Amino acid sequence: MSRIEKVELITKANGRVNEYFVPSIATGMARVEFTPTQEAAPQADVASELQLTFKDKFGHNVVVKLPMNVHIDKGE
Repeated sequence: MSRIEKVELITKANGRVNEYFVPSIATGMARVEFTPTQEAAPQADVASELQLTFKDKFGHNVVVKLPMNVHIDKGE
């Protein structure tokens, strides 16, 4: 059985870890949760990539990359 080893949110513009949110896997669930890292929200939408690293039953790392956007809070 595969298990998730690591989850990261990468900003596509600079290839670095997203500065606004830290993703994590909810305990016992197949759900990613995002914890804000700072009070300031992005000034514009941020094109990002969610990267999930799985360890397969043979011990190999398999990286799955999913495109996503961090949207600005429009106060709605």
